Amino acid sequence: MHVLIGAEGVATIVIALYVAYLARMQWVTAREKLRLDLYNRRFDVYLSALDFMQSLMTWPDVPIDQRKAKRIQFIRSMRESRFLFADDPRILRLLEQFHGHSFKVTGFEEELKQYFTQMPRETLAAYNEKQASLEWIGASIQQLEELMTPYLAFRRKAWRS
Repeated sequence: MHVLIGAEGVATIVIALYVAYLARMQWVTAREKLRLDLYNRRFDVYLSALDFMQSLMTWPDVPIDQRKAKRIQFIRSMRESRFLFADDPRILRLLEQFHGHSFKVTGFEEELKQYFTQMPRETLAAYNEKQASLEWIGASIQQLEELMTPYLAFRRKAWRS
């Protein structure tokens, strides 16, 4: 049995293949956009921690109106990390520890100023705690980078996967 396909049949097949190709490319594009959006949200968590850390290093020089905004942004990112890094709870734990240490830095400046001259021994102890917390915060950024590396490695070419 010999079947002849007319010009209309060939055109239909070519159009169907082209439409299938376009659908595949749209699917790949949508998947890559989703992957990029997730990457950007995860990277924003890192940038928020880095920005807050840099602010803590010079907390007395940060304008008072910016202090609250920086803390709120960090808290928002910290809470969001629970969902963005759900398979690695170490990231959220590290950010929560970071947040706890930040109070020793900000509290020293805001709460203890009035006692500096009246309570020198206590002030010195609080200052030492503040310095230890600043050191911990600085070192924690390296640990955060290591924990986030698998999530922020945007190397693979998705169209081949």
